[in-house]
Amino acid sequence: MAKIAFVMWPAMGHLNPTLKLARKLQQSGHRVSYLGLSSLEKYVLSQGFEFYTVLPETSDFDQLMKIGVSKPGAQITQALSRIQPDLLIIDEFLRVLAVLAGKIGIPSMFVSTKLNEHPLNTSNVVSGDSVSGSPTLVLCPAVFDFPYLAGQKGRHYVEASIDLKRSEALPFP
Repeated sequence: MAKIAFVMWPAMGHLNPTLKLARKLQQSGHRVSYLGLSSLEKYVLSQGFEFYTVLPETSDFDQLMKIGVSKPGAQITQALSRIQPDLLIIDEFLRVLAVLAGKIGIPSMFVSTKLNEHPLNTSNVVSGDSVSGSPTLVLCPAVFDFPYLAGQKGRHYVEASIDLKRSEALPFP
C-alpha cells in the first residue's frame, strides 16, 4: 500500500481533526506518518503514527512561511527526499510545502480543518509555481459548508473529523 505523510499547522486544532482520517488510512493498510515540529512528536506517537521531525523550532516554521525556500525549506525538502512519501497531505495553511514537494516529484493535496476557504497567499508561491489546482479534503460534511464553496471543483468532503479513539496524551489547558 501507499506511504502517506501529513504535515499540519503546529496546533492541536489542526492536528486532531486529521487523526480520524489518518487512522482510517492506516486501517486500510497504508503506512501513515506525520511530519512536523519536535514539540508534536510525543503526541503523534501516542496516537500510533510514525513521526518525523522536520523543523526543530517554531521560529524555523515561521521563517518558512515568510520566505518559502530558505534554510527551513531546504530542511523540509531533505526530509521529504529521505522519507519519500507516495502522497503528502498538507494543511491548507502550509501551501508552500506543496511547491517544495512538487519540485522533488512528490504529489500532494490539501486538507482543510475549517469551513471557509483559505486564500492562496501569493508570498508562498515560489518563482511562478502554482498550487491552486491541487485537490482539498474538507474535514466536515458538505451540508455545513458555504453554498458557493460546496460545489467547487477539487473540493472533497470527508466527514466529521472527530476521532473518539484518540489518546489524550496531553492535558487539556
